Amino acid sequence: MKKLFTNLIFLVISTLCFAQGTVVDIIVNSPDHNTLEAAVIAAELADDLSGDGPFTVFAPTDDAFAALPEGTVETLLMDPTGDLANILLYHVLGANVLSTDLSDGQTATTLFGEDVTVSVNADGVFINDAQVIVADLQADNGVVHVIDAVLLPEVDEPNGTARVQVIHNAEFETVQILANGEVFVPFLANKMVTPYVDVPAGVDITLELDPTNFWSMANSVSTTARFESGKTYQIVASGTFDESDAFPVRVDVFEGALETTNDNEVALQFFHGSYDAPEVDIVVGGSPLFDDVAYGSFGSAFISVPSNNTYRLQVTPSGDNDNVILEYDLYMDWWKGNTATIYASGSFEEGTFTPWVALSKGGAYPLFPVGDARGEMVRSYRMATQAMINTEDLSVYPNPAKYQTNVSFELQRSSDVFISIINSQGAVVNQKNMMGLSKGMYNEVLDLSSFENGMYFIQLTTDNTRKVSPLILID
Repeated sequence: MKKLFTNLIFLVISTLCFAQGTVVDIIVNSPDHNTLEAAVIAAELADDLSGDGPFTVFAPTDDAFAALPEGTVETLLMDPTGDLANILLYHVLGANVLSTDLSDGQTATTLFGEDVTVSVNADGVFINDAQVIVADLQADNGVVHVIDAVLLPEVDEPNGTARVQVIHNAEFETVQILANGEVFVPFLANKMVTPYVDVPAGVDITLELDPTNFWSMANSVSTTARFESGKTYQIVASGTFDESDAFPVRVDVFEGALETTNDNEVALQFFHGSYDAPEVDIVVGGSPLFDDVAYGSFGSAFISVPSNNTYRLQVTPSGDNDNVILEYDLYMDWWKGNTATIYASGSFEEGTFTPWVALSKGGAYPLFPVGDARGEMVRSYRMATQAMINTEDLSVYPNPAKYQTNVSFELQRSSDVFISIINSQGAVVNQKNMMGLSKGMYNEVLDLSSFENGMYFIQLTTDNTRKVSPLILID
């Protein structure tokens, strides 16, 4: 507060002593309006508000924006020329209105088209519920009044949100994902998967996959999508970032995804992301579970199956289910009540074809062919611990991981907690002990820099339960 007061005094003195230019210049030169400056620029209003005017701007401080519910500013920046621009215009009058022109009960129409109400009482001057804390910062094209809260217009209900999961199956770049120019996912390595997250519905969102490896010469790839409120989607990037390749990066969107299912089931989906593999069927027990799936395509829908079985997935050419190319065992009782998407990855011709399992809460792990020792060890460990496994309130992210991962969990009561890292042979290779934790939510960062790549399990043990989640370490 002392710093804010000092900055505002400096701003007032500067206004009295020096020419301020436009109302935008006052905002840009203020040390307490960085968020407002960024918002005005993102909403493409800087040029308009630098015009002849006159304008009266009610300017919320950085602290005012910080007081908004968490994620509000980030969500607005995803639709900068829509909702964000409208809210900013609600802070602007198309006239030069000094403090001496304000009176109690007065209303004024903003450039957004809705009115604000002035209140004058013993506590000060208020615009709606925001107090004017510095008045009459005069510019060549108007005046700025500093306020301590963001003005939010009474508008129709927003378009709502949709739920989206991103599966990064495009070789081999690590990417940053931007949504309408703003960071949506800061870091996503090849084969990594996000949890489902909220995105604005009813607006066009341009998603850009921007390679981040410092040695990379690959160009970014973008696609524009519009999501419907209340629906759930998956977005999968496949192909390669090698522009000389015959399989450039493509982005496919599936509407109708699921995050959860019945308590004793797991819901499965299949995506064909192996760019040079033929159209396939995924067969279980002699019958196609997913039929005629070509590269860049999903199965027709999520399919819920009992979670307490081991399913032998057979990959066959489309329409030729007697010709089994590869077989994989899928056991997911530890993931019951949730959903997973099996996505084919790699090159069929080069022998790198591998199905991965994308988990609805984020993270993924590979399936190994039947007979592969790694697959047998993973399956044996899971079957041995199935009675103890429950990941309902255990989250491991990012997963796959490179150098570190976060283990988030909730305690329903006080307990000692032990977090173990277990390799695919079932050996504990690291353990973190936390004694006497109270009831609540916790997040622990695990350093993975000393471990070799491969399949691991994160085991969380409390006084009365044990929870296990797979973890993949990659280059």
